[in-house]
Amino acid sequence: MIMGDLKRGKSTLLNALIGEMLLPSDVNPCTALLTILRYGPEKRVILHYKDQREPETISIENFQQRYVISPTESKRLADQDQEAFPDISHVVVEYPLPLLQQGIELIDTPGLNDTEARNEQVLNYLRDCQAVLFVLNATQPFTLDDHRYFFFYI
Repeated sequence: MIMGDLKRGKSTLLNALIGEMLLPSDVNPCTALLTILRYGPEKRVILHYKDQREPETISIENFQQRYVISPTESKRLADQDQEAFPDISHVVVEYPLPLLQQGIELIDTPGLNDTEARNEQVLNYLRDCQAVLFVLNATQPFTLDDHRYFFFYI
């Protein structure tokens, strides 16, 4: 699991590893969904819902258009403490990356300290992870929030 405070470059790091701008990345918060990156012979996205609906498969392009939040929308949601996509539990992105072919899954998470709902989603998923890569900002010292999440939850 790749986790860290809001706007630390988690998605950017994964995009660099993949070698493509696959995951949403911007100077403003835009990762609204917990995204599991796993091996697949073709690029595709599988949406998993919180209710009993069957997972839905969509294209990468469709995912990038429909499930990236704008800075304005992110602020509005944060002000109202709402989730951007309340019916979706998580997203699986299948990608033909050799590293992933070995059974490794990389999890891109919404940034901590964005909304309480996203914090809860990320922290609840920790139980299912075998390793955490905690991303820090190299231009700032270890912040109090970084310390709290790193030592209390990990």
